[in-house]
Amino acid sequence: MTMSLITCNCLVLLLFLAFFFTLSLSFEARNPEVEALIGIREGLDDPHGALSNWDEDSVDPCSWSMITCNSDNLVTALGAPSQGLSGSLSWMIANLTNLKQVRLNNNSLSGAVPLSLASLPQLTFLDLSFNNLSGPVPNFPAKTFNILGNPLICGSHSSEKCSESVLASPLSFSVNPSSGRTKLRKLAIALGVSLTFVTILVPALVFLLRRRNKNRKQSILNITDFQEEDLIRLGNLRSFTFKELQHATDNFISKNILGAGDLAMFTGGNWETAHLLQ
Repeated sequence: MTMSLITCNCLVLLLFLAFFFTLSLSFEARNPEVEALIGIREGLDDPHGALSNWDEDSVDPCSWSMITCNSDNLVTALGAPSQGLSGSLSWMIANLTNLKQVRLNNNSLSGAVPLSLASLPQLTFLDLSFNNLSGPVPNFPAKTFNILGNPLICGSHSSEKCSESVLASPLSFSVNPSSGRTKLRKLAIALGVSLTFVTILVPALVFLLRRRNKNRKQSILNITDFQEEDLIRLGNLRSFTFKELQHATDNFISKNILGAGDLAMFTGGNWETAHLLQ
């Protein structure tokens, strides 16, 4: 019984270890540039599939369309002009710290220009012209920038002055809900793998325990037939030869049968004192 409990506990421990290992694989850290670009894509509507090969499970984004990388596989340019993109430009663009050029002109982007663009130290060229952007323009380090064709833009880089309400509006860093859906999808995959593991493990555990119990029942009396020595052993009890048993039970006649079970038949007989005290 103790061995069965130990076996059961070990299998349960292995199950939990497998579950947490699977879970950790599902949430392993991604390339920060992949994370940033996926965040940008999730804030956009891409009717023509210009960003369709942006795969969140990629090691790096250098093979993606509209992306340029340097020899170190770091993103240096994001160029998707005239692709019919709409939606807002995510603040996560600031996580592309090696970005030098951004070309998103001639689309239908709306909302504010992310203030996080000002934190890109290597940005030298920015073209956001002919979109529907609004609000103030941050003082980004780009040497060349173009924001023409955005009538709602205001501030130091525009002929329009921003009202106090626009200047006072806080910067929102809310995460796109689809990012949460991605995490839930990964959790569901991890749970599915774990449940599959359970469905395989539990029947195997039940089979092993049943087999162990069956073996224990068969070994209770430790009955062994030694044909060579013509002896019948009953555990730690006195050993009898087959002839002695046959003689004592009158050749196992039915009137001497006291009962029968799954493992043995019980008979009565005339046992000589000399045999019993031997």
